[in-house]
Amino acid sequence: MRKLVLSLGVIGASGLYVATAAMSEEHGVQALFDRLSFRPAPQRQPPLDLDAPSPADDLLAPLVPTPPPASAAPAPSAPLAPVPAPSRAAALTPALAPPPAVQPAAQYRDGTYTGRAADAYYGLVQVRAHVLGGRLTAVDVLEYPSDRHVSREISSYVLPILQTEAIAAQDAAVDLVTGATLTAIAYIRSLNTALGQAQ
Repeated sequence: MRKLVLSLGVIGASGLYVATAAMSEEHGVQALFDRLSFRPAPQRQPPLDLDAPSPADDLLAPLVPTPPPASAAPAPSAPLAPVPAPSRAAALTPALAPPPAVQPAAQYRDGTYTGRAADAYYGLVQVRAHVLGGRLTAVDVLEYPSDRHVSREISSYVLPILQTEAIAAQDAAVDLVTGATLTAIAYIRSLNTALGQAQ
C-alpha cells in the first residue's frame, strides 16, 4: 500500500512538473499560478505599434503651429516711404575743420642764457639755452668731457639726444641715456640753471 501511494505521488508530481514546464514556456509562471488558483488569466495586450498616433499627440497638437491654407493670400504690407535724396546744398557744405591746436603760453623770456658748468666726473658739461618766442629753440654745448677717446664717443652720442628731448619737452627734465648717465645728469643740471635765468 505504501508503494502504491508513493507511486501515485511520483506520478502526480511529474505530471505537475510537465504541466508547469509547458505553462511557463507558453504563458509564464504567472499564468500557471493563475490557473492553479482558479483566477481568470489576464487578457494579453496587443504588441505596441510605434507608428500609430498616441493619445499624447492630441495633447501636443495646440503647441504645433498649423501652416496656413495654400489658398490664403498674404496680407498686403504698407508701402515704404521714399527716402529723401540729400540736398545739393548739404553736399556742397564743407566739413568743419578741427580747431587749431592751442599753443602753450610763453614760459620763458627771449634771449640766450648760459648755465653753470656741472661735473660729469670725467669732465665738465656746460650748455647755453636759446629762447625765442617764449620757447626753447636750441641748446649749445660749450663744454663736455673730451680728454679721453671713450668720453668723446659718449658725448658725441648722448648730447644730440639730450638736446632733442629738451626742446621737445621745453624743460630740462629729460630722460637719462643708458651708458651716459653721468654726462646726462651734468647736462640736465647745466640746462636747468640756464632756463632758471630765462624765467
